Amino acid sequence: MDDYFEYIYNFDPLNDDSRDDLDGDGLVNVAEYWYFSDPTLNDTDGDLLNDADEVYLYLSSPIKVDTDDDGLTDFQEVKGIYRPANPGANATGYVHSTPTDPDMDDDGLSDGEEILIHGTDPDRYDTDGDNYSDYEEIEEGTNPLSSTSNPGKRLFTILASVFSGTIGILFIYYVIPYLFNLRKKNEEQKWIRIGVQKRQEKSDEMLSSIEKSSK
Repeated sequence: MDDYFEYIYNFDPLNDDSRDDLDGDGLVNVAEYWYFSDPTLNDTDGDLLNDADEVYLYLSSPIKVDTDDDGLTDFQEVKGIYRPANPGANATGYVHSTPTDPDMDDDGLSDGEEILIHGTDPDRYDTDGDNYSDYEEIEEGTNPLSSTSNPGKRLFTILASVFSGTIGILFIYYVIPYLFNLRKKNEEQKWIRIGVQKRQEKSDEMLSSIEKSSK
């Protein structure tokens, strides 16, 4: 340990106190020096885990409340968060993660986002087992907790909607006018036949009248 470190914490630079443990946290002074922790505090970062446990047991930083910057404190990760509805909860309802890996399942969502925001399992890439990662579902606006709601089915729904909409437009702009024109054409042909028939009847009457007058 350098003299400056010893001076700051009122150690005697002329005596070897490197193996002493002033704060009784299980981390000797020289270890506190190398890990930049405070040898006078048993929990330097105030995250409710003592410095020795962080260094030797959890491999987390004794000077950072959230070692992996995933939105969960080191304490929350190792002791668990009570979320009984979370698919990753144990029998007592607690969800655990690791303080040194921000995304345990490598799905693109941090452990904090999975536990605190989305309610997904931080240790499962695809919480609902529908072959789409939790990140994909969040990005596509589907439910990562329901296998019946996924980007594939959503795409099918969108295509079906677009297809049905396209058919509706085609029906309005082409089929209905065609049927109307067809009906109009049939009516016109009907009146033409009636007109031809009436003209034929008048012609027959005239011929009959002329024959009668010539006799």
